[in-house]
Amino acid sequence: MFPKTYQRWHQCALHEPLAGNLLIGKFIMFRLDVPVASEVFAVIGQIWHHLRRKERGTREGQVHTGYEIGSATVYARFPGSEKDTSLFSQILDYKIVKKVETEICATYIMRMRNFNL
Repeated sequence: MFPKTYQRWHQCALHEPLAGNLLIGKFIMFRLDVPVASEVFAVIGQIWHHLRRKERGTREGQVHTGYEIGSATVYARFPGSEKDTSLFSQILDYKIVKKVETEICATYIMRMRNFNL
């Protein structure tokens, strides 16, 4: 299962994490292309983690998932898209889960990759 995408995800690309379920208590590297965004954050709980701009619009950062089951959301600010440029648009949603749920998801992704070969 992949992360849930939203309307503003248009013309973006996800490098990692590809699975929609993230394991609790782990550091996860977020790497995605959001070429027109002025800022991108991964939010877990109430902590906003800034994803730094790298080459050609790629954003990345290592984020700890915390120790509670919940969600991780990626938000982006797009210049000129809203009257109030302080607003962020939700672009991706992940679930933070225990190990069992993540293993099931990883097995599914591996099967899908083998099927597409």
